[in-house]
Amino acid sequence: MWNDSPEEIYFDEYYEPNSITISYSDIQGGEAGIVTNNNGTVNWLEGNIDSDPLFDGIGGYPYSLLEDSPCIDAGNSDPIYYDPEDPNNPGHALYPAMGTIINDMGAYGGPNAIGWPSVGLDDNVIVQTPEVFLHQNYPNPFNPTTTINYSLKENSKVSINIYNIKGQKVKQLVSDQLPAGQHSVVWNGKDDNSKSVSSGIYFYNLKTGNFQKVRKMILMK
Repeated sequence: MWNDSPEEIYFDEYYEPNSITISYSDIQGGEAGIVTNNNGTVNWLEGNIDSDPLFDGIGGYPYSLLEDSPCIDAGNSDPIYYDPEDPNNPGHALYPAMGTIINDMGAYGGPNAIGWPSVGLDDNVIVQTPEVFLHQNYPNPFNPTTTINYSLKENSKVSINIYNIKGQKVKQLVSDQLPAGQHSVVWNGKDDNSKSVSSGIYFYNLKTGNFQKVRKMILMK
């Protein structure tokens, strides 16, 4: 939260008490810059910073981060996925952490981030849901199973394949016509011959129509 006026976070003083929990976030003015009007509680957890995020500011992805942004590698390092429909996981994150090791703060990530809607720094917009979204597998690293979540905006022909680090196909997980919505598939660490594969880096590739996305995962025995 940066360059908002007159403050980044403001608690209404006339209604019920407010509560906010903040972690791994870049807030201008830090905790001291939050106006509570003595009407609520701020839970200021770990990982927060107060530094200019250094947005790119130009091109198709102006909210992506410059290479020297303090937000790079400053996000929550845990690749956690919260399913809002799962009563055992009360978090309501829209997407899981995107990184395998360390995540950036913000939706766009660092200078190599691609695939996000284009907006200007002065635009007031409603960001549209991507046609397809491939989540980072969870857990990662894993042994022996891991879950891959993905979402479709419309009915689509989908294929998901696993490849080893040499680019050889190891396992076909999905090859089907699927309806719009959230989907998931579990890989048990076995190849198409039902043999367990060795520890190492693997890639899962989702294809549907003109869309293709690859993510990396680590099998650690």
